[in-house]
Amino acid sequence: SFITATSPMEVDDDLEADSGGVGGSQLDEIPDEIRANLLRLVGSVDEVESAFDAVMRQPYEERTADMTPLEKAKFDLTFLYGMNALYWVYLRCQGQDPSKHSVRSELDRVVGPMRRVQAEADKARQPRIDVDAAKRFVKAGMWRAAHDKARQRRLEREQAAAAAADEKAIGDENEEANV
Repeated sequence: SFITATSPMEVDDDLEADSGGVGGSQLDEIPDEIRANLLRLVGSVDEVESAFDAVMRQPYEERTADMTPLEKAKFDLTFLYGMNALYWVYLRCQGQDPSKHSVRSELDRVVGPMRRVQAEADKARQPRIDVDAAKRFVKAGMWRAAHDKARQRRLEREQAAAAAADEKAIGDENEEANV
């Protein structure tokens, strides 16, 4: 039978009840390590049950009224996957192999849309590029490069003209000195 205990003492009581009271407590026969895992399992089941109850208490329309379509899709798929995963665990607890059960194909079926929704969520979080601003940056960079190139050419022409003027002046001085 399924353990419905919420505390270690109730786990003891449930296991004793399962044994029919014959031969003492079954919990005494369970090693401490396994007993600790069993108690954690019981606590986890209680947490899942209370979370599930909280979700199920509120009508779907109220629960999803403030959600975006992407958030609704995430919620629905997560809930569906969680329910199937819980059924998987239930089958394992019953000693059945869930990998050979239809729940496996249902879990696989839900994974595809979950990946697509996650990809959309990731896409929504990516930074947006302001195309107009990018064009302005490129145009300004190109103008600056062209302006710098023109300034360099002008500077080179001025330096060449100054050098030519200096040579002419030196040539004129030499000519005057020779006369």
